[in-house]
Amino acid sequence: MIFDKNPFAIAYGSDPNSVRTWSNITALCSAGICVKLLLGEMFFKKMAAAIYLIFVVIAAACFNSKPERYVITDSKSYEASLFRQNCAICHGPEAEGKTLDDGKKVPNLRDGDFKYKTDADIYRHISDGGNGMVPFRGQLTKREIDLLVNFVQNDLRGSPGIHAGAPR
Repeated sequence: MIFDKNPFAIAYGSDPNSVRTWSNITALCSAGICVKLLLGEMFFKKMAAAIYLIFVVIAAACFNSKPERYVITDSKSYEASLFRQNCAICHGPEAEGKTLDDGKKVPNLRDGDFKYKTDADIYRHISDGGNGMVPFRGQLTKREIDLLVNFVQNDLRGSPGIHAGAPR
């Protein structure tokens, strides 16, 4: 390599105040050689390896991380408010389901095998009730039921629902 013997003599030249010298340093720095000149090639290799390792760790963390869980009790959204007012009494404050005083089990809306998977199925069940759930079509508007369907599919389950013709 051309810098092996005396890198500072090549970078600075004979006169450190000359225009030619500072343009050489600028050119070397923009080419990434300045680090090698000032700190040595071994240090440069170690730093490059460390930066690469940090990048790999960060990339692995990004691919392995799950999105943060939606917290209904902390949310100020209208949909969360609708859920707290109409659904939490049976499904629990975080929609994890629960067993009622009479022994009935109310399903978890977040995890597990869902009986109602499509937007249309969920809409129909909220609107018409069934399996122990009261109908909400007299209490909630169509828009509010739509908001709750989207809330269950996107915020609680974390994936867009199968939009199979939910009544609008």
